[in-house]
Amino acid sequence: INIKEEEIKDYYNKHRGKFENENKTFDEAKSYIEKVLRMEKFKERRNKIRDELLKKYNTIIYDK
Repeated sequence: INIKEEEIKDYYNKHRGKFENENKTFDEAKSYIEKVLRMEKFKERRNKIRDELLKKYNTIIYDK
């Protein structure tokens, strides 16, 4: 899953207060942000594939 530098910068700017409270610069927060964004994209893809399969095979999942 590819993460663009621009996406990392956007995330940092949106959450700047959190990183400033932790005294982290952009460079220090960059790897953390990349991991967060990768996980978000992974979850989005996983959910999309799951939804497509459920629809294709007309499947219903019942939660307990």
